Amino acid sequence: MLQFDLLRMLGLRSVRTLLITGIVLYLVIQSAMALVMVEMRRRGVLEADALDMATLIIGRNPVLPLCAGLTCALSAGQEYTHSGRTMVIMMAGSRTTFVMSKVFGAAVVSAAVALVGSLGTWGILVSTGLLDGRLWVPGLTVLILGRSAAVVAWGVVGTCTVLTTRSQTAAITLILTVPFVAETAVRTLARQVGGTLEGLTRLLPFASIDALVPVPPDSTLFEEPVNSPETACTVVGCFLALLLTASTRRA
Repeated sequence: MLQFDLLRMLGLRSVRTLLITGIVLYLVIQSAMALVMVEMRRRGVLEADALDMATLIIGRNPVLPLCAGLTCALSAGQEYTHSGRTMVIMMAGSRTTFVMSKVFGAAVVSAAVALVGSLGTWGILVSTGLLDGRLWVPGLTVLILGRSAAVVAWGVVGTCTVLTTRSQTAAITLILTVPFVAETAVRTLARQVGGTLEGLTRLLPFASIDALVPVPPDSTLFEEPVNSPETACTVVGCFLALLLTASTRRA
């Protein structure tokens, strides 16, 4: 069943187009950003160590995780768009197997997206000299693992949102509006109000997914994230568990 889902996902022209476009756009943006940073360092405007530079280039652009989330939502929504859900569930043998196959397929594709994105941005860092002439720096492995986990989480969320809502359109709308509109508005309001509301921002799911990407110690470019990586893992784990439960009931 997993092979069927992977072949179907990658066999769709719309999915392949979105994947390629998203990754190329991401690498073009990060290349332009790296060139700007090289010029800023040359002029003495920007002072940051290699790990800070790597975090900015590898871990902070939302295009890559959004590409994974939209790709997985687009693929998972085919059964609901073309009324093939019942037949595919019968092929899988049970609703649970159907959901797990979709989720594992999403995780595999998202991990591949994360790998390509990480290798591409690492190449940008090396070729532009932002790693201070080195091929690797301490902390880069943890950074890439955190970024990969975040991208995979977005892909799983995209799939589970479709399975829960039974609507490709509704899922894509939620993926675009919740992290970039709703959570941004809540965090902005929480900073102004403070107190309990600010503490509740630690439970925001997409902010916690972003916090899976670690911030370098003594960073000159980044503020501390909403959550520590440990707390973020707990919040994201609970969030994905709830989505999986809802998906199994609703798919």
